[in-house]
Amino acid sequence: MQVPTASFRTVRGYTIVAAMLDEVAYWPTDESANPDAEVLVWQADTASMNPSVGGAVIAAAYEDDPIRAAAEYGAQFRRDVEGFVTREAVAACVVADRRELPPVADVTYTAFVDPSGGAGTA
Repeated sequence: MQVPTASFRTVRGYTIVAAMLDEVAYWPTDESANPDAEVLVWQADTASMNPSVGGAVIAAAYEDDPIRAAAEYGAQFRRDVEGFVTREAVAACVVADRRELPPVADVTYTAFVDPSGGAGTA
């Protein structure tokens, strides 16, 4: 596993089979004060991006749970969970101006991400 730096300039040349990027338009770079101007961001619904997904499937999802379907098939951000963790709660866990810590000997580091929030698809 390799974790390259967050710069659109340094990723070139790598073969990337899968990448998970969050808020990439706001990642800082050494050469740019405004890197989001050089990053393509695309937001489109499932029907536009993948016409092979049946309209009946999408319609049924909207009928069953409109908020979830808007996030899953409509490319809309969730509005019902945005207050789950308050800005103040996150700020209380952050040390101002800390960018990184040196590794600690005899500590094994691991990471995990579940962008789906643990929900499965039927």
